[in-house]
Amino acid sequence: SVAVVVESPEEVKPLIAWAYQMAYAESHDMYIFVIRKVRQDETKVEQLDLAEYEGKDGVPGQVYARIVREQRRIQTHVAIPNENFTETPETPFIPKITCLQLNGERFTKVTMKLLSEKKCKQLFLSRRAAGSKEHYTDKLFELAPCSTTIIRPGKADVGRIEKILVPCSGGPHALDALKHCNSLVKSQGTHVHPLMVKPPNNQPEIMEEVGVHQLSKMLKKVDLELDGHYLKGRVVHNKDVLEGIAETAEEGYDFVVLGVSTGGSIQKTLFGDMADKLIEKNKDISVAAHRVAKNKAERFKDKFEYYCNLAVPQLTREGRIELHEALLMNSTWNFDFVSLMLLSTSIAALGLISNSVAVVIGAMLVA
Repeated sequence: SVAVVVESPEEVKPLIAWAYQMAYAESHDMYIFVIRKVRQDETKVEQLDLAEYEGKDGVPGQVYARIVREQRRIQTHVAIPNENFTETPETPFIPKITCLQLNGERFTKVTMKLLSEKKCKQLFLSRRAAGSKEHYTDKLFELAPCSTTIIRPGKADVGRIEKILVPCSGGPHALDALKHCNSLVKSQGTHVHPLMVKPPNNQPEIMEEVGVHQLSKMLKKVDLELDGHYLKGRVVHNKDVLEGIAETAEEGYDFVVLGVSTGGSIQKTLFGDMADKLIEKNKDISVAAHRVAKNKAERFKDKFEYYCNLAVPQLTREGRIELHEALLMNSTWNFDFVSLMLLSTSIAALGLISNSVAVVIGAMLVA
């Protein structure tokens, strides 16, 4: 099944469009987790009947309207199938929709439990704003066992996803994103373009052929093959990789999907230089970061770290604030600070003159 987490009305259009079209393409049922923040100790889950919210404001009402729109589009065959891969089915698969509302203040643990119970293969999240405060979607992106996509929505109203750009350098996350996007190629003729940015060269035609050949080799790792039209490799020449991606994205793409680099942060991917350049050039475009599903070893490591954090006492927020305040006060330029620094410097100097390691260590302690 496919799961999508929705909190605000602004997230509904891109998230439901992407998740529903992916569920339809891969013949999965769909779970919608609606986040409702209320002050209570325990996060409670209740099932919603979306039909009851028809015509109403708020997230459930907008989710229902979007689902109806997607179902109508499929049933009336508005989507144009890719004749190279598939035929229009006589009875199109309609994903079964289950909507659950999560009421509370903490959502990570409950959502993780639901993902395991429902055996979700994909998770879709949204993040609209940057900030130093950790967001529950960041934790879900990091910890969820299934392949996960987190979207920074643009301003455009997303209908049928027609064009997707996937910058690709051979990493597992970008290749997994291409594998899922290929389902949209088969089901509704979406154009998916893996992109490679190369430095300028005096033989651009040859370098373009080389780039397409490299893309073909990468795609074979996930059993995909370029067809020159729907799944078409793109090679652009630019000294700046970010600039090359941003300029290409201006060519009418609905989504740019970025594979998260190993060790990279979701904050940097969605709100770093690359995403900002894309949004600056085209405010309608949506930028997504994708992570491949975790294997058993990675899930075991995550659980081990989680239980270690439970076993080892952790500083509370108040404790961290007090520690930070103490560090600031003790490092303020005042008489005590200057005296101790001069004393430690003098002791260290005497230790060096006398060639005494113990005295130098003593100076370090004073400092």
